[in-house]
Amino acid sequence: MAYFQKRYSAIDPERFEFIPFFYSDYFSRDFFGRIPKDLLNSIGLDALLRSRNPSYIKMLEDFKKCTEDAQIVMFTGFCAIHPNFLHDECSQIVKILPAIDDPPASFERTVPYLFAMDVCTHVSLTYNNRKRMDEQLKIWGAKRVFFTPIGASIPNRLEQLRESDLKNRRTDLIYVGGMYPSKIDRITYLKEEFGDRFELYGRWSPYGLRGVIYTAMHPKKHRLFRWRVRPLAPRDLSLYYQNSKLGINMHWGNAETGNSRLYELPANGVMQICDRGAGNATGEIFEEDKEIVLYDTIEEAVDKIRFYLNHDSHRQRIARAGYNRVMRDYRQEKIYQKLFEDVVKEFSL
Repeated sequence: MAYFQKRYSAIDPERFEFIPFFYSDYFSRDFFGRIPKDLLNSIGLDALLRSRNPSYIKMLEDFKKCTEDAQIVMFTGFCAIHPNFLHDECSQIVKILPAIDDPPASFERTVPYLFAMDVCTHVSLTYNNRKRMDEQLKIWGAKRVFFTPIGASIPNRLEQLRESDLKNRRTDLIYVGGMYPSKIDRITYLKEEFGDRFELYGRWSPYGLRGVIYTAMHPKKHRLFRWRVRPLAPRDLSLYYQNSKLGINMHWGNAETGNSRLYELPANGVMQICDRGAGNATGEIFEEDKEIVLYDTIEEAVDKIRFYLNHDSHRQRIARAGYNRVMRDYRQEKIYQKLFEDVVKEFSL
């Protein structure tokens, strides 16, 4: 609750009252704090509705009561309200669907809902190397589309960056993220090149050995990944970033552009080295060689990492410029303030 209040803190409180609605009030979480998978995709929701699942029906009834006087409903993370219900029972409300995992999860969490939504947002500028994400969403049926970058949240950024914050950093290179087959060779290459100078964190279950297990099972496709990777608690993310000089970033493949690292690294004074993303779109979010350093291949990334580790003043200059850009344009509360202002204007609310 407190996290979302901070996210929407810049929205005019005299104009809008923030009323939360939690799916977890109706469905118990498991041992790991996860909600049922049926709530996370349209197929699961349809099964819950068709079977008249008592908990789900109760949730829909309470949602309708909660939104009776609402002007805007925005779903955060994912939409667990069946799109047919939204279309039939909430037709007078402006409904906003933030697509936070586009394009890899678009057909699971975006496309089936578009007919019921008035606004769809996207965090990736691109769908693939040939098509922009806003163009693709309109082809699928989105009525109105807004680009809302993930941005840097209040818990995951420095509110003030001092010169000493840039200089006194112990870790040479950091990456925080999950293990994906499309990334494992690049991460293996970085570990082989930089060893302990490259600190790697993420949920690589089981027991941090997912990379070892996966590459051992596919020896013809991948070099063996030999390291155990430990998770990082969300509350510790900024602390580790604030102790790091360089942060490596990479996207899944040739599609999306704009993951959370893209904003969180510079928001903590880390100089970012990132792939160009589909259609070279990363360079549209941050200015190349001024606010971010971009690479085409992991070999090129290694060369640039070595250069900036040996030229600290250049590293600090780019890190400072990246931080300033985040604080000017990519603070989460400012992003959502602009979204609400655009929606209010669009619908004359």
